[in-house]
Amino acid sequence: MPAMLNIVQTASPPPLASFSGVALDFGARRVLNRLDLEIGHREVVCVIGPTGCGKTTLLRLLTGLLKPTEGMVMRNGEPVAGPAADVAIVFQDYARALLPWRTVAGNISLALEAGQVPRSERQQRIDVLLRKVGLSAHAEKYPGQLSGGMQQRVQIARALAQEPKLLLMDEPFGALDAMTRQGLQDEMLKLVIESGTSMLFITHDLDEAIYLGDRIVALRTGPKPDQSSVARVFDVNLPRPRDQLATREQPRFLELRRAAFSFIQEGGA
Repeated sequence: MPAMLNIVQTASPPPLASFSGVALDFGARRVLNRLDLEIGHREVVCVIGPTGCGKTTLLRLLTGLLKPTEGMVMRNGEPVAGPAADVAIVFQDYARALLPWRTVAGNISLALEAGQVPRSERQQRIDVLLRKVGLSAHAEKYPGQLSGGMQQRVQIARALAQEPKLLLMDEPFGALDAMTRQGLQDEMLKLVIESGTSMLFITHDLDEAIYLGDRIVALRTGPKPDQSSVARVFDVNLPRPRDQLATREQPRFLELRRAAFSFIQEGGA
């Protein structure tokens, strides 16, 4: 008789992060309701929606800075209990996020110091990150000597110094001019792909969400008791690597842009 084969089934890893039936109240106002969302490994999820729909609140829940009123927020299959070394956040207000009395290298070193990286290893790590974000020639400058785009690159390098599994971006390019923003979009995609990091990216810019994301999650404002805060989920399905001109001219890009614009125009219903 032929030998029997033993087939071993391996369980799929849990999603990197998840929201299960999450609701959050600020006083008498319900900001999020019945929210279910998963973020996979090596995935870029962009979040759009009208002002006040709870976009930034998602980031605060994932970092443990806020606790849900109902439901469960998980990272790596475990309930979120507080900030974690493998979760990094990049803010829109890059000027306030950097310490003005520290050089570029010194600001990046903050993350390494917090992670208790030995002093002997820090300079090499800093040099690698500076090359990645194109700031090798500016290591000894102070934030006040840099342009807005360069300051944001410093904040991104400091976040990457944590070697995060999950990178949270809170409208990080919103205050930058169009050319600088597009350049940083491309750099961010390259860095995320190289590091294998997942990213949750909050933005008001529909084109940015489509260009960066694997999925776009559209939130509604003031969900009714029987409604989820997630109004729509758009699967982007655009090939990578992406190009600022060619990608934006593809029929799928234009189709997604029309659908997302209609959602916002209708008030995020």
